[in-house]
Amino acid sequence: MKRVKSIKIIRFLILFISFLGLLSYFSYYFSKRTAEQFVGKTLQYFPLSRTKLLPFSYGTNDLVWWFTFSDEDPHTFDNEFEVYTTVLGKIVRTNPTDLGRRLRNFEQLEVHPYSPEAKEKFERQEMKKKQIAQEKGVILFDASSFKNSFNEYFTPSNIEAPENTSTHGVYFFPEPEWWATLSPKKSYSLPSTIEAIFPIIENNRIEASIIPNEIEYALERCLSHPYVTKYIKNIATTGIRLRITGDRLHWDTPELQKLLTELKGNGAEEKELRNWAQIIIDAEKNQYFSFYFNSISGELIYIDHSQKCSMPILVPGEPLETKQTNTL
Repeated sequence: MKRVKSIKIIRFLILFISFLGLLSYFSYYFSKRTAEQFVGKTLQYFPLSRTKLLPFSYGTNDLVWWFTFSDEDPHTFDNEFEVYTTVLGKIVRTNPTDLGRRLRNFEQLEVHPYSPEAKEKFERQEMKKKQIAQEKGVILFDASSFKNSFNEYFTPSNIEAPENTSTHGVYFFPEPEWWATLSPKKSYSLPSTIEAIFPIIENNRIEASIIPNEIEYALERCLSHPYVTKYIKNIATTGIRLRITGDRLHWDTPELQKLLTELKGNGAEEKELRNWAQIIIDAEKNQYFSFYFNSISGELIYIDHSQKCSMPILVPGEPLETKQTNTL
């Protein structure tokens, strides 16, 4: 009797699970069809790449299907977008939120923005823009007041003066940007690179008061700091980068001031900002160590991400002697 009852229970469970599986299949099929119809003509360029079932998401009391459509070669907006539907196939959210409007606008165009023809045209335009930026950058550098002194200490490359560009992480200045990669002719304990972004002021002049001696000294003193030498010894490092702007040895002044305020109670004065260097030590497997280093005081500031809550750390340094300071 018990055996017969157990068999009935097993049969019921099998039927129930099969029924749930059938419901899930039809739910997925109809929801997927709804999402693909919503994507429309863009589907041939952005195929469905991922699907996931989410519990009670986005203000619904139901399960939600999450469909992601991806493109490996983006150029109009992000390389993927998302459509969320209920298990009955009703769209409840898209990412970006105005995705429907964008896709319908694309369909009205003679050439779809994601088509091979549009991508080729876009690539040609980008190459032309880059060529113009490089030519302008070289012309401005040749006419600059610092060309000769910089060429004596560095080998410049990747020179550009792009139009209407504001690099993320660079303290705000309203002028256009001049870019260059500077490779020191002097050898250091690590392969070194300087990433320069200077403002272009009136009469198409590059503004730069930073001098090569300051850059070299910041690298030398940083690489001799006990904390840095210990890090290099324990990690498979591949190089060191210093980011500079026209009048200071770093890019991100707002971040630096925030860290100094948290650690010391107040930020640095304008004249002190010049000596704070923004350093990145690269390592294997895409690892890196980013920090700020004061070339005068020897202080080092980094953000410790090893704890549950990230926090800034101040590593003290030995101030320069008067004799050393006067050599700068």
